[in-house]
Amino acid sequence: MQGGLPDKWVWTRINPSGVKPTPRSGFSVATAPNHQTLFFGGVCDKEEEENLEGEFFNDLYFYDATRNRWFAGQLKVGQPLGSMCRGTQP
Repeated sequence: MQGGLPDKWVWTRINPSGVKPTPRSGFSVATAPNHQTLFFGGVCDKEEEENLEGEFFNDLYFYDATRNRWFAGQLKVGQPLGSMCRGTQP
């Protein structure tokens, strides 16, 4: 170790609890206060020989890194921006 940093970085697989988003690509990600990350939308493409179909998502999920847990979010239409995103947390 040199200067307090490890010589080699190591990936660690985590297994978060909670309501996880389905597999997808093309989603948007933003960081929020309190170690939370917001995931919005995306698409899941299904390809069969000459046919390609996509399922587009209009949903919101929060990942809380401190608790290692997913939460489904709720979008509220017609609310000011600051009140639109609320994680559904027990």
